[in-house]
Amino acid sequence: MDDSPIVQLLDDLVLAAVGRGASDIHLEPQEKFWRVRFRINGKLVVVREFARELLPPLLSRLKIVSQLPLDEHRRPAEGKWLFRVNEQTTYDIRVSIIPFLYGEGAVLRILKLLGMQPDLRSLGFRDDAVCASIHRTISERSGLFLVVGSTGCGKSTTIYTLLQMLNDGSRKIITVEDPVEYAAKGISQVNVAANQGLSFASALRAILRQAPNVLFIGEIRDQETAAIAIQAALTGHFVFSTLHADGVAGAVSRIENLQISKCLIGATIRGILAQRLVRCLCPHCRRQYPLPPALAQRLALDESVRTFQPGKCEKCRQSGYDGRTVHYEWAPLAGKGTQPEKLQNHINDCRTMTFSASARQLLLEGRVSADDILVDYANKFY
Repeated sequence: MDDSPIVQLLDDLVLAAVGRGASDIHLEPQEKFWRVRFRINGKLVVVREFARELLPPLLSRLKIVSQLPLDEHRRPAEGKWLFRVNEQTTYDIRVSIIPFLYGEGAVLRILKLLGMQPDLRSLGFRDDAVCASIHRTISERSGLFLVVGSTGCGKSTTIYTLLQMLNDGSRKIITVEDPVEYAAKGISQVNVAANQGLSFASALRAILRQAPNVLFIGEIRDQETAAIAIQAALTGHFVFSTLHADGVAGAVSRIENLQISKCLIGATIRGILAQRLVRCLCPHCRRQYPLPPALAQRLALDESVRTFQPGKCEKCRQSGYDGRTVHYEWAPLAGKGTQPEKLQNHINDCRTMTFSASARQLLLEGRVSADDILVDYANKFY
């Protein structure tokens, strides 16, 4: 075992990040120093600053454990390694290194192995009717199921939870990802390697000859991948995939922009789940706060409703927050055909949960602050 100071420093940084519930670590070179920031509950927090001389040996250690070339300093590189905390807990650390003005910087994304949850409620989908509707939708024999949202909003975690619900041994399930997010027993997983000629599209063409029942395409990025996903959904496969979009309506527009006709979109899509993550208030120090009139009007709530704002306590390290939960809208479309020219309006009408309704639930339960919901409105998530 290597107990050198640099080895210990990297281990200490990862342990500190895990202990504080961080999702990623940022090593950032500055002109006269380099700093470490953790992303905690979706917000970056400066942890510490170091002398610039310490960063090159730390990055060398990071490249060694991530199996990256030590002599490459001018091109971006990606790798990963397993970090074991104890016999029961292991983390998959995804590493991205890129050259900046003052030297190479790195981001370490922290994924707990087997991070998928046993059911939707564990992810924050607390409405029983919505959970039942999603379960009915994924039980269809064929079609396309989309989970959409911004980067880092938990789309893959949600889909893996759904795959686990289907993984009863009676279905052939194959995933195509870049990279594979979670190692899952009973599921065949393909890691896309574009630099070796294995793109999403080429992998999908080969996989369809494996006679899968269920496919998970990590992301629909281009017209070719979208066309193959639609074709698979039309020919007896149930296809899960993700898109970068800000809502249910935005997902349809994104697919249309990839030159997929409205007829095919309407014929294949079985459900669209749009989600993002919002910070949960610390239950130990949250304090009551009047509902802002503007938000009361938007959410059709009485202004007398009492909501909560963050406080400060030792349990949340004076931050006022404890973890994140999902904030979402859901549109089930299984068996609901429509005319192509009315597709956008039809999908909006099919929503059984909207972002506004989800916001109302979270506010009334005292799980989130009114300020965080107002930020959503400012960013036009509704």
